[in-house]
Amino acid sequence: MLLKILFWSVLFFVSFLSLVDITQPVDTPLLSFDKVLHFGIYSFMNVLLLTAYNKNFSIWFLSITLFVYGILIEVAQNQTTYRAAELGDILANSLGILIGALIFKIAYRFNKHPF
Repeated sequence: MLLKILFWSVLFFVSFLSLVDITQPVDTPLLSFDKVLHFGIYSFMNVLLLTAYNKNFSIWFLSITLFVYGILIEVAQNQTTYRAAELGDILANSLGILIGALIFKIAYRFNKHPF
């Protein structure tokens, strides 16, 4: 139950930060760090999601659901006047989701209840 609460808290926090107005200009070094951040956050969220809900749903279903969420966040950002959707963000999110699933599978293989 605690993992589910943690996952939904992180998801809410990511949603909020994804849609909040950023008034600071973004320069190139920060932009590349942004993709690393997307990768890390979505890896972490997918490990949390899979750990919390793997008994109820398949790994593929949960990972695809998180992928769709990432696309919907990008679409929502594009609807604002202060944010924009980026294909690079979607790619970083997707790679993060994939690596998160691999981390979960490896941890699950070594320990039937990884976390």
